[in-house]
Amino acid sequence: MKIFVIGFMGIGKTTFSKKLAKKLNFNFFDLDYLIKEKISFSILEIFKKYGEDYFRQIENQTLKNFIESNNDFVLACGGGTPCFYNNIQIINDSGISVLLELKPKMILRRLQESKTERPLLENLSEEAKLNRITELLTEREQYYSQAKIKINAFDCEIKKVVEEIIQSNKDNTQFNLKMNK
Repeated sequence: MKIFVIGFMGIGKTTFSKKLAKKLNFNFFDLDYLIKEKISFSILEIFKKYGEDYFRQIENQTLKNFIESNNDFVLACGGGTPCFYNNIQIINDSGISVLLELKPKMILRRLQESKTERPLLENLSEEAKLNRITELLTEREQYYSQAKIKINAFDCEIKKVVEEIIQSNKDNTQFNLKMNK
């Protein structure tokens, strides 16, 4: 089974995905890390040196290659991953998408606590960041809304998510869940 965790930047996709993978006894991967490995630049450096369009092309190709060569995983995707090159369709055709959601002010708070630099919010005041977050969430809603499972990132329980994944995958008779306690 292939599980893709999507949602806005800084929402906790990586932390949540690691916990989910451990509970399901699946391998965890982070798409941004896979891209860094492939290109040998940080995401911020790729954005600065080559631009967002180039990054999105690499992201799409990395996603497709990863899906083709791996099974039984939890993949934390970048915040914009589902929004480009028909990636949300690729994700949903390949497995189960889990969307983590939060209100813009809570996202901003989490981003303020994060050490990771975010190219789309770089050099903005706090008010401008909140406005940009709200704008991006509005733009991305059409993609995020296609997720098979939607979870509030503020109070999500891994057990509940696992139950929803099982329910969502009930037609797949090959799925054999061996959860860690």
